Amino acid sequence: MKDEWKAKAEDLERQLVSARTTNLATQEKQGYLDQIKGLADRNKVLEDEIRFVNYEQSSEFKSKYQDPYEKAFNNALEEMSELVVVDQNTGARRQVNAQDIVALCQLPLQDARALANDLYGDFADDMMAHRAEIKKTFKIRQDALKEARENGGKRMKDQQELAKTAFDTMTREIKTTWDAVNGRAMKDANYGKYLTPVEGDQNGNQRLAKGYEMVDRAFNEIPNNPNLTKEQRDAIIERHAVVRNRAAGFGRLRAWYEAAMKENDELKEELKQYRGSTPPAGGAPAPEPSANGGSARDRILGELRKKAR
Repeated sequence: MKDEWKAKAEDLERQLVSARTTNLATQEKQGYLDQIKGLADRNKVLEDEIRFVNYEQSSEFKSKYQDPYEKAFNNALEEMSELVVVDQNTGARRQVNAQDIVALCQLPLQDARALANDLYGDFADDMMAHRAEIKKTFKIRQDALKEARENGGKRMKDQQELAKTAFDTMTREIKTTWDAVNGRAMKDANYGKYLTPVEGDQNGNQRLAKGYEMVDRAFNEIPNNPNLTKEQRDAIIERHAVVRNRAAGFGRLRAWYEAAMKENDELKEELKQYRGSTPPAGGAPAPEPSANGGSARDRILGELRKKAR
């Protein structure tokens, strides 16, 4: 309803703007102004009513005001329904029911006391005590609704401000934790070298930057956004899948890389030993024979021939 009246008001405002550029009669322009004011007033009433209805259905209202009122009424019914009274309309004997309690609560105090004395006899005071509790909780309930109707705008504004404050606090906490965790990862002895740029490695640094860009984009995208087209949603899902697969494969790729680097270092060391055994130009002193026969050079050459075969 609010949206409907708001649309009507906006349409009349457009008409008024158009009227100001034409030579409409003063009376006709005033008619537009009156309609716009009427719609604005109606919008205000509807907005207040919406805030009132929303509060009446809120969990806060139910727990603080509705539940105590219903409890007071049900306690009275549970206790007083054990009494048997004479029905004033039919003359038949019956148990006290909910309508009896409602009727007593609706009467003025003096009339209610007279009815209680006449109908409930020795239990009149019990019934009047229940009546007092029911009326007290009902008044508290109605006062809360009145306050919500009159101050619904302020209540909503306060709730929005509280929600915004909580959201801002949570956002700051998330960012602080995010920055701290990523900072530790960059300095990690085992993983930091894979996550930070390396001087002189232009190609690798570009790949790393693109990787971070893609992941940050994927983290900020939600595929179940109803405003997305199918093509946009499919593209987001694909990026999420890429991030998932890369993250899952990183541990194994790192293990492969570390093993390959270890093997490479061992081969380099072995090659260094081979090169160190080559005689310098111009000749060299004959190597001393080893304890098991043959020079060190002969042993290295023998090992090389084995590898060649």
